[in-house]
Amino acid sequence: ASLKTSVGLSNMAKLTGGVSGGLAIAYIEVGTGALTPAAGTTALTTPLSPRVPVTASESGGILTYEAFFTNSQANGTLIEWAAWSALTGGSLLDCGTLTPSVTKTSASVLTVTVTNTLTAA
Repeated sequence: ASLKTSVGLSNMAKLTGGVSGGLAIAYIEVGTGALTPAAGTTALTTPLSPRVPVTASESGGILTYEAFFTNSQANGTLIEWAAWSALTGGSLLDCGTLTPSVTKTSASVLTVTVTNTLTAA
């Protein structure tokens, strides 16, 4: 499950409209908590990892954000994720749950991929 937060929707609208002050997704963080995504979500329930930078791309109205976690990062049973505007502080713009959960150890690396599809009405 995934949900844009109220702050995330506002910033997406600003970026789309060329309005100054719009914040883009720049980092992804994962955690072990049981997050229930909601419009007012401001943090993960149990953050585990440092936030890592995303690589963003767009094709055919699909925005894709990918974050790479090394062997030493984000080890545990991962259940929740969040997309942030900054490395520290910043605004939580998008969040969700990993279904199924992912168990990561120091013997593995992980790429988290988040996609947002924009469609015409």
